Amino acid sequence: MSLYSFFHLSKSEVNLGDSGSRGGSDDTATCNTSDVPAGDLDHCVLFAFIKMRIARNAGRIEDCIKIIEKVLDEHGKKEWMKELNQILKHDISWCKMAQMKFASAGKMLMELHELSRWSKLKNFYPALLTQGVRMNNDSPNSELADFLKKVNELKKAKVNSGNQQEMFCQSRACLILETLQLQSKAKTKNDRYISDKDLVHKVCEILLYECTFHWGFFPRAFTQENLQKKVMPCLKSMEGDRDFDSLSQFLQGSVHRYLNNFDDAEKALLVAKEAKLCHKRLKLVQAYACIELAYVFIQKVESKDPRANEENKIVEGEEISGYLSDAKKMRGNYDMDQRIQFLVHNFTKTGDELWTSSKNKNSLAVPKHAV
Repeated sequence: MSLYSFFHLSKSEVNLGDSGSRGGSDDTATCNTSDVPAGDLDHCVLFAFIKMRIARNAGRIEDCIKIIEKVLDEHGKKEWMKELNQILKHDISWCKMAQMKFASAGKMLMELHELSRWSKLKNFYPALLTQGVRMNNDSPNSELADFLKKVNELKKAKVNSGNQQEMFCQSRACLILETLQLQSKAKTKNDRYISDKDLVHKVCEILLYECTFHWGFFPRAFTQENLQKKVMPCLKSMEGDRDFDSLSQFLQGSVHRYLNNFDDAEKALLVAKEAKLCHKRLKLVQAYACIELAYVFIQKVESKDPRANEENKIVEGEEISGYLSDAKKMRGNYDMDQRIQFLVHNFTKTGDELWTSSKNKNSLAVPKHAV
């Protein structure tokens, strides 16, 4: 399989038990480095990088961290590793995030934000979320002031209009500030929050899970114990919220799908699709819910009959076509909008088909997105 195919598969397509598309073939689950010269890793850092990504995508976070640390330990100080160091440190920070070690993850991401010349906001935003998650009612006022100062910096940052991740990060900064502003008025105050610090903590936590979803870590890189005992209680606590109910239902649905609780997943995702209680900046959950519902439908059928999707009878069937059509109709000027287009386009494509279609100038363009 080509590197192009691997790095442009959607996060649901790499072979992790997600049977919702033809893209998840077995050759994405292994990495044969037998032909690489033994000894000096100068010749195989790229292979280590691919192995690390495969381990990460399969949820083997400890293995992923060990691979990264080995490369950094043996080659981190070499001049030719300067740019690779930032990429590897970025990955290890997100591995820490998946382990819910938010303090260390946030510290690393903030360091990358200060060092990197490119994609600064995609490190700055999640770093701010980890700061907000650690806030509580006993936190000093200076901590809240520092957080709000940084969020305002993100809001005012210069953003490349063609960069979906940067637009997403800035939009979420605006969302946090808008929620706080509504809380300051008696008519729009939300009784769910007992203070501004409590609001920052709860809002940042659910936005952090949303961010990890779009960055390709949630829920598969989280342990089942953390999902059940830490993540789900947080998501359930936001049910019925006027701004975050739909996002809560969507994330719960993605967790249930990962845990093979297909009935619960379908129920939550259908609520998310309707988006009756949803902030205007979170409307993207509707289209994403349609795509998740398509995966749920396929996996639910295959859990009863593993051969049900032979010759792609389900993938190319009426139900899946309906979900994908709805996803396209719900596209708008939302964050990550181009990625919706990509996910719908490649739902039934293999890696080789994506490579072929991407060379066709009339095909859908492959957007840059987190891998």
